[in-house]
Amino acid sequence: MRPAARIVTALAVALSLGLGTAAVATVAAGAAPAPAPTGPGDDPVFGLANGCYALRSEQTGSFTRLTPDGYRVDAAGPADAEAFRMHAAQLGRFMFYGRGGDLLAHDDAHAIIATRDATPATDWTLTHTDGGYSITATATGNQLTAHDGLLFSTDPGVDPAGGRFTLVPTTGCADFPDSEVNATGTPLSGTGPNGEVRGFIDAHVHLDANLFIGGQVHCGTPFDPQGITVALRDCADHGTDGFPALLENILSHGTPVAGHDTVG
Repeated sequence: MRPAARIVTALAVALSLGLGTAAVATVAAGAAPAPAPTGPGDDPVFGLANGCYALRSEQTGSFTRLTPDGYRVDAAGPADAEAFRMHAAQLGRFMFYGRGGDLLAHDDAHAIIATRDATPATDWTLTHTDGGYSITATATGNQLTAHDGLLFSTDPGVDPAGGRFTLVPTTGCADFPDSEVNATGTPLSGTGPNGEVRGFIDAHVHLDANLFIGGQVHCGTPFDPQGITVALRDCADHGTDGFPALLENILSHGTPVAGHDTVG
């Protein structure tokens, strides 16, 4: 969003807050519990999530490695190949995260490149047939293809044999940046003496706060297919001193020019 538009929106919201607002929450009692979600199980695609694999061309038997000049499909075995952490973007969609933090990506033409930035160009859709995988760019539908020792992004169906891969388990993968669960203690299981469930519930959450005022105020999102580093990106006009993020300064300090810490 343009800085000027954010400033105007922030002033409008600040004025409305000054006039006072009230929120009413209604809880529906007695509703039937939702059915428990069904996990994907040991699926050849879903089961790849968070695994460590080497990418092998089914046609040539060679593995993909990362060189200073880009990706090559000429490694003899997994030990010489790039180790990819398969980070799930959404169901059936993955990012190939390499040892050094490089991501397998396509450019605007048909080249396959390594990048440190998680973008839609690093998002790949995998399908599994007859023991092998087809890998297509989610954004364009083009197929990942191995040819002449290199990787290319080709139109679907142009090189079916070159577009077949296997994923061989390996070691040495880096961990994709993500949030951590660091709670400690022993959770209460079962029920209380009278059959009631005991514990804590946060009944006041803002899962869609990023859509507040049409999505024109809040920076960041609860989820992004490209991971937490993209979901928690700051606004482009949010400087190191928090200016001109007027709404945040007004809510936190009562003045639009106070500034605030932007770390974290």
